[in-house]
Amino acid sequence: MVRSSRFFQWLFVGAFFVTLCLGSNPPDALLDWLNVKPQASSPAIERLATATTMTRSAQRLFYRQDPTIEQRREFLSTCSKVPVKGVMMGCYSRKGYVGKIAIQVVTEPRLQGMMEVTAAHEMLHAAYDRFSQSERDRLTPLLESAVKMVKDERLLKVLNQYKADNRERYINELHSHLGTEILNLGEPELEKHYEKYFTNRQQTVSFAVKAGLTLRVIDQRAEVLKPEIDRLEIDLKARRAELDSTENQSKSSSKRLEEQSSALNQTRKNAENGLANGDPSTGLIAEFENQRSRFNDAVEVHNAQIREHQVQIGSYNDIVVSYKKKVDEYNQLGHDERSLFDGLREKDSTNPATDPNSLIQLNPKSKSQSELQDLIDKMNRSR
Repeated sequence: MVRSSRFFQWLFVGAFFVTLCLGSNPPDALLDWLNVKPQASSPAIERLATATTMTRSAQRLFYRQDPTIEQRREFLSTCSKVPVKGVMMGCYSRKGYVGKIAIQVVTEPRLQGMMEVTAAHEMLHAAYDRFSQSERDRLTPLLESAVKMVKDERLLKVLNQYKADNRERYINELHSHLGTEILNLGEPELEKHYEKYFTNRQQTVSFAVKAGLTLRVIDQRAEVLKPEIDRLEIDLKARRAELDSTENQSKSSSKRLEEQSSALNQTRKNAENGLANGDPSTGLIAEFENQRSRFNDAVEVHNAQIREHQVQIGSYNDIVVSYKKKVDEYNQLGHDERSLFDGLREKDSTNPATDPNSLIQLNPKSKSQSELQDLIDKMNRSR
């Protein structure tokens, strides 16, 4: 018993010495070995871990990364060394043995659930960072198979950007995105893997579904409007060409009528002069009557063309009004989308692209009327 007691004393002293040598932030593996239980840095952090159903081991991992919830300015400073484009919701970084997770405060009601899914997302980054190469090699084909289950265009765009930039980071991001956003992975072994981190992954994914609801509504409406606007543009261009054609025909018809009117007047004058000079020429009178009949017929045809042209103009104007309304609605969707993140990104950030460590992919929506503005201006000037 004495020998056993001394062994544990020396073991404790050795561990304490190693801890001193490594500084105040020993590696997680040593803390795990010593069974040191980390504590949540705040009740809010503990709530995030609980809400996302992190397992006890996942909570320990999460808490050891010193997770903090930060306002935008502090958050951007904490995550300043993380490469990013656009909006960033969270970040995970490591310096030596010390890991750090920062989560940006989200107060926008339409993004409820974003902080929860961001916390789970970053925790999985910390987990991946601890994997051995053999573990990463084992997971890689499973993750690449599971990505086939992703149907969301926004997420696919994010993942494809990672894939194009850096394969190792792509696999890392697959591990975080798939684990927190995709309900059915189609890979039982991968589902088993995530059970190490979540007791109810379905609940975790529900936060991502909830946070992305507004964006999905925007996308669905935009998907309806975009082809409608495109069809209206094609229709307007075709109708504009038709209007130009009928307008040219009307001008030509009007010119011919002027020529016919001039000839008719000349025939009338010749007949009147003949009668005044005592030459009652029935030929000039008959020619005048024939010319007048043809002229009246031409006037009827011309007036019918004008009426048809006016109908075409009215139809064209109605389509222009509909087109402008749809364009305005489409552009409003883009405004609504950007407004979701106005309080979350850097003030000088104008590139609505991908944030490497968040779940956000901004799809700029802006439909310019410049291609048809000349047609609309013509319509406004001439009608």
